[in-house]
Amino acid sequence: MSYDTLVKLNYEELRDYHGLGWLSIQHLANRINYFVDDYNSRRITGPLLDAAIQASKH
Repeated sequence: MSYDTLVKLNYEELRDYHGLGWLSIQHLANRINYFVDDYNSRRITGPLLDAAIQASKH
């Protein structure tokens, strides 16, 4: 099963992304999948989510 979610990265996650790229995102996706409750407060919804979806289509 697969689903999409968008979360705001914290400083450490952003640093890891800049240093490790796709590998850090893969790791983060696994963490979000396993520890869902830890990331719920950082989920992006509403107009920001809509804007991100539109931006990803271009």
